[in-house]
Amino acid sequence: MQNQDRPDGVRVGVFVGHFLPAYRAGGPVRSLSAITAPRDSGVTYVAFTRDRDYGDSAPFAGARAGEVVRFHERNVMYVDIARPAAYLRALRRFTRIDHDVYYFNSAWNRPFTLVPLALISLGVIARRPVLLAPRGELMRGALDFKGWRKRAGLLVLRVLLARVGATIHCTSEEEAASVRKHLPGRPIELVADAFEAEDRLPAPQPDAPTPSDTLRVCFFSRIDRKKNLTGVLAAMAQVTEPVHLRVIGPASDQAYEQRCRDMAAKLPGHIRVEFMGPVPHEQAADALSWAHVFFFPTKAENFGHVVREAMAAGLCPVISDTTPWTDLARRAGGVALPWADTNGFARHLSVLARTPSEELGSLRAKVLDTYRSWAASQVPSPVLMDRLFERLAREPAAAPGVVAAVGPQRGSAGAPASQPRVGGSALDTDEHHDRHAPSGGR
Repeated sequence: MQNQDRPDGVRVGVFVGHFLPAYRAGGPVRSLSAITAPRDSGVTYVAFTRDRDYGDSAPFAGARAGEVVRFHERNVMYVDIARPAAYLRALRRFTRIDHDVYYFNSAWNRPFTLVPLALISLGVIARRPVLLAPRGELMRGALDFKGWRKRAGLLVLRVLLARVGATIHCTSEEEAASVRKHLPGRPIELVADAFEAEDRLPAPQPDAPTPSDTLRVCFFSRIDRKKNLTGVLAAMAQVTEPVHLRVIGPASDQAYEQRCRDMAAKLPGHIRVEFMGPVPHEQAADALSWAHVFFFPTKAENFGHVVREAMAAGLCPVISDTTPWTDLARRAGGVALPWADTNGFARHLSVLARTPSEELGSLRAKVLDTYRSWAASQVPSPVLMDRLFERLAREPAAAPGVVAAVGPQRGSAGAPASQPRVGGSALDTDEHHDRHAPSGGR
């Protein structure tokens, strides 16, 4: 509960597996970068996170383990989780900071969600209101991987979240439906995912691809089963026209990456594939602008920062219908199909590959116009998150050992609970803070 005697507003303790300057861990880093950016709101953030990027063996330069440091105007405590004793000391030191709310950013991360939640439930860590963002981990496509382990883990997670009185932060109606199904009775706050304020504004005109007789296609994401690069390559095997595909992103599953490379090596001669590796966030726009098309048949996304970034660079979106971007992609002249519709993707890419360069240029302009119109209509969700944390800080934390009864579900902090898509803009009014009973979902 908020310390009313402290003059510096609400303080949020953020638990996250990777944080700035990390970039290989994907969208959550971008979301948390936006939420924790300094602004005149009365809400301040301190992050507790790993001291290195995904896959790195060395810590960040300037990271002092177990101490709060400043990085790009954010307060961060980095920790080496390979040293259990040092991790526990740092966790104890972090939770002794006078936080008003704890914000967790994974359902399954052991050192940055499950262990702290267990210690809070046991009374070892000071109790505060808890907000947990599953970041798409409870959606159908994500639960399919190691499914039996995750479904068993849901039993433990339900108990922990009930004991600490947690509220769940969802970023789309699809994610909220999955939470209602797998965490019945947990209060839900629906607030669209966050991105940097400058990214929301109309971007400068990106450079168009140089003239080419070959359609340029980009897959820009982690190489793992959920992101479905094998689906990309299976569709490429059926494309009848020349295509140049670039795969940009880190591999989180080495066996899966090798499977993808083997598939790429067997593609017809008119399909060229390059594996480019990961690029830092500040180079993403340049890497994307090389292409005409962004191909992303992901199995599940609660937001999908890369879809927004690709459209901001003018790429025609050819994506699955498992993201919140379906409507906007179609309005921009792209397609959104079921992720397993290999034939449908192949047919559409073949049509695009036969499209004259002038028409591809017109399609690029349409994508940019559609994206910029959408971006200009958006209410910055970091502002809505500030309001949510201010409200949670005024609510009492759950008493030790209390398992909450099934409670009401909350709509977003400033948006109707029924708002289903990124394609619409959030309404920045408290009148739309709706409450309704949980219902079943997919």
